[in-house]
Amino acid sequence: MTPILPPRSGSGLPLLLAPTDRPVTVHDIRGGSELRTRLAALGVYPGVELTVISASLGGPCIIAVKESRLALDRGMAHRILVG
Repeated sequence: MTPILPPRSGSGLPLLLAPTDRPVTVHDIRGGSELRTRLAALGVYPGVELTVISASLGGPCIIAVKESRLALDRGMAHRILVG
């Protein structure tokens, strides 16, 4: 299991902590090239605007990005920093 890293100072807050139903911009993705490539293929990369639809405890984080909705596991969502 990959450890969840805390956000770097000034780089945004984890997607899981973002308010729901309000657009946010991806600032950084804390992970290796494999994670960045996978998220980029789904349309999630630094600079893109997305909206958190649901981030309930224990369940996936559901986001709207462009014309799609995606369900991300909590570990992956925690590595996406937004502001």
